[in-house]
Formats: sequence, C-alpha cells, structure tokens
Amino acid sequence: MNRYIIMEYIKKLNRNDIINFANKQGIGLNSDEVETIYHYIKHEYNRIINKDESVLEEAREKLNSNAYNYIKDMYYKYRNMF
Repeated sequence: MNRYIIMEYIKKLNRNDIINFANKQGIGLNSDEVETIYHYIKHEYNRIINKDESVLEEAREKLNSNAYNYIKDMYYKYRNMF
C-alpha cells in the first residue's frame, strides 16, 4: 500500500513542489539542485524504494550540504516504510 501511495504522488510531483517544500524546510536550492532532486524522484524512484544507497552518494556531489543532509536524514528515517 505504501508503494502505491508513493507512486501516485510521484506521478503528480512537479518542480515547484520541490522548491516549495525546500523553502518550508529553510533549504535554498539553485535550479541545478532542483533538477537533480526532480530527476532522482521521477526517474530513479525504484532505486530509492529498493534502498540502493548509491543514490545518496551520487546526489551528494550535486547538492549543497544542507539539501544533501536533509535528504540523507529523511532517507534513513523513512526507508523502512517502502
């Protein structure tokens, strides 16, 4: 059930959703970082859901430290819900 809900949300997700969420968390993102996060969510979600931690290492090089640390923390906090 959780995967179904996640997949339905991913289908509707857009770049502005990422920007708005980051702003609410106090995380500034440049356009390249927004594109990186959008790409991973929209196109690499299977790797994320299947707990492929190499996704985090790939993203680390492309995101500012605040964004990366927030994503990493959320990944470890919620990965067992997939």
